[in-house]
Amino acid sequence: MTDPAFDAEGLFDDDYLYFFGEVLDERGDTETDLIWNLLGLEPGMEVLDLACGHGRISNRLAALGCRVTGCSPSPSCAAGCTMRASARSAVTARTAPR
Repeated sequence: MTDPAFDAEGLFDDDYLYFFGEVLDERGDTETDLIWNLLGLEPGMEVLDLACGHGRISNRLAALGCRVTGCSPSPSCAAGCTMRASARSAVTARTAPR
């Protein structure tokens, strides 16, 4: 018997944001500050955000001046990240090949 495949597309859809979006947004600034400090990031640096999801961290890093490329296995997540990044040209989201 084989294990079922993980369905990232089904898990991280619009319902996910509906139920968890507010909590994730509340944590976003704190988590971004932690990442910023741990990695010693500075404005102008390039960042690769693997499993960027809907762009919660990617967009915050871009707002701080980084050039961010987000990569997600979920086409809808990558599209959501790009949509939320429309005001920040420093974010590019792509769907990871499977």
